[in-house]
Amino acid sequence: MYLHNYFNNNKNAKSLSKTSGTFEAGYDYWVEVLFERAMRLFVWKDTGKTPPKEIESTLMLNGTVGIAKYKNNLVAFNGAFGGAPTVYYDEFKKYNVYSPVYSASLDVDKNVVVMDNNAMRNSLYPLVHRYAIMLSHVEVSLVNTLINGRDSGGIPIASTEAQKQSIENYRNALCNGKVSAILDPAFSGVQFLGINKNTTLSIKDLIEVRENLLNSFYHDIGVKTAWNKKGNMIVQEVQADEGMLLLNLSDMLNSRKIGAENVNNMFGTNWSVDIAEEIRYTLNEKGDVENVEQN
Repeated sequence: MYLHNYFNNNKNAKSLSKTSGTFEAGYDYWVEVLFERAMRLFVWKDTGKTPPKEIESTLMLNGTVGIAKYKNNLVAFNGAFGGAPTVYYDEFKKYNVYSPVYSASLDVDKNVVVMDNNAMRNSLYPLVHRYAIMLSHVEVSLVNTLINGRDSGGIPIASTEAQKQSIENYRNALCNGKVSAILDPAFSGVQFLGINKNTTLSIKDLIEVRENLLNSFYHDIGVKTAWNKKGNMIVQEVQADEGMLLLNLSDMLNSRKIGAENVNNMFGTNWSVDIAEEIRYTLNEKGDVENVEQN
């Protein structure tokens, strides 16, 4: 009852419900959801006053994170490499850290440890961005298919402002699930342009695309899911798929382990990181991700 009263009386919630079917709202939703699910991949221990969520969010958004002391506490800073490179183009001696209250140019491996998200220092944002776009388009199509399925008309064409307003009132009623009588005489002059529905996906197809996109995202970050592939997968396909999953996950885990070890060596801490228990694959004696054939 409390939740019902809250949403019933909350103007922001009501306003959101009217716009939640738009691409913009869908994109905002999926960016947050996909990032939140990626943030669950790894579990940090013994980081003291350094919040693990700050380490992970900075790694995934920035591709790197600078661990340095600020007022006697280790802080996970956003940052970027600066100064002249070493003998390699992507290796630098300086790392410029910044936060709302502090910024500085620090010496790498002297007073700042630079931890990588993966071997290529890639941010996760481009991946999340692409999947958020595709998932948002799918959901807009799904909403439109559900609404357009309530009548057998085509696209309404208005020639006057009065007709345009009448069409909007009719469509709003249709969207809200109301069977509404049209009293406006201007609506009688509205023409409906027929559309070719041969390329329109069914509701079942759209839901399947949505689930496959989600499964594909999980695959790209190294999480095994129940992939809905038509037909049976042969043993070689299953093993190859697991190999790619483990490759993605072990790359990110290895980069974090190296970073944690460097932090411990420089600052005398006892940081450790591992794969979340819910998605843990078989580990070998060294604690690395290992692909083991299924019986």
